[in-house]
Amino acid sequence: MKNWQNIFGLSLLGIAVFCWIAVPILPFLGWHWGLTTALVSGLFVAGEVCFAFSLIFLGKEFIARIKQIFKINFKSKKQIKNE
Repeated sequence: MKNWQNIFGLSLLGIAVFCWIAVPILPFLGWHWGLTTALVSGLFVAGEVCFAFSLIFLGKEFIARIKQIFKINFKSKKQIKNE
């Protein structure tokens, strides 16, 4: 049962990353501004929703790993020197 949740959660995470990558690229494709605005807005919302649902399916362990990565990457220089 856990296996399909991991696969589905990682798939949703992949869709979210695709949406986040596509958002800054779309304005440079030269499409009509209305279409571009609609697509960027839709992809932004879809990416956020997919990311939220992927966290639900991947569980507490994955959320803990993400928090650990952010703590390591955003430590202040003082905290790094004290360790």
